[in-house]
Amino acid sequence: MNEVTVIGIDLAKSVFEVCLKAADGRVVERRRLRRAAFERFMETAPRVLVGLEAGPGAHYWARWLKARDFAVKVMSPRAVRAYRDGPHKSDALDADAVGEAATRARVRAVAIKSEEAQCLQALIRVRACRIAQRTRVTNQLGSLMVEFGIAAGRNLATWYNRIAATPAFAAAPEEMRLLFDELIEDARALDRRIRQLDAEIARQVKDNPLGWLLTTVPGIGPVTTAQIIARIASPDDFANARAMPAFLGLVPRLIASGETSRLGPITKHGPADIRQGLVLGAQAVITAALRNPAKDDPLYVLARKLLAKGKERNKVAVALANRMARIACVILQTEQPYNPPRRAA
Repeated sequence: MNEVTVIGIDLAKSVFEVCLKAADGRVVERRRLRRAAFERFMETAPRVLVGLEAGPGAHYWARWLKARDFAVKVMSPRAVRAYRDGPHKSDALDADAVGEAATRARVRAVAIKSEEAQCLQALIRVRACRIAQRTRVTNQLGSLMVEFGIAAGRNLATWYNRIAATPAFAAAPEEMRLLFDELIEDARALDRRIRQLDAEIARQVKDNPLGWLLTTVPGIGPVTTAQIIARIASPDDFANARAMPAFLGLVPRLIASGETSRLGPITKHGPADIRQGLVLGAQAVITAALRNPAKDDPLYVLARKLLAKGKERNKVAVALANRMARIACVILQTEQPYNPPRRAA
């Protein structure tokens, strides 16, 4: 055991594959352990670098191992995959690849999330799931009603109440009316649950020391703020503010060969939910900038200038999202609210 310098672990719910490796890359020992045996083994294992693949349970085990004085490196599955040798895949090969990737400086570590960040991320994911469920229910309801001559509206808040008053609804068979009522009640229940989740997310963002600071930026609301707080554990990991939009995939892709180079579309690398939230927020900023031409906020001024140059609205939104990400990074690092110098449009 004295020659072991890194431990690669392929995590699972019940059975864990452990690979102990020496400094020269040689496999010292392999073990296949169930959960309780895995905990006992790691209690007595040498305190060396432990590599984990990001996935279900990775952050829990990373915190568990760090509490026992292990150095822990959590890595993206895509980065680990490059170190799995051969065409075959097994838990043992995965554990070996995790251990190998952990020793590579070029393989970046994933920040280990705290329990608070994971709770906030869970709220965001449950909210997204409920929204998807509501969309499925309302789409099914609308398509079924069309078959009986009932045209659905777009405003859900008033649509549910007006359905029963339509003559086509009264003329539909009784079994279909009962089915429609059931689907409407399902949609209403999902509406209520989504509002509750929105209120809980807004409350947690308001109580967070950095959360309310991010909401001072135009276009960044409670949900996007919660996504940023849950995903970005340590803003100091970014060398500068420009690194954050690069992390979020809001920068052009570099395509270079020989002496020629050009910039392509954005990379779309990193968390898609934060990127989507920033772009949608940027669209709201563009709308507000056009409605308020006298407003001198730098984001509004930038939006109007880019549009005046003939830039497409979607491209302007991405450019604004990039700027908003840089502002968010500065706010997280300095812990100061958004208060830019004003200048004329």
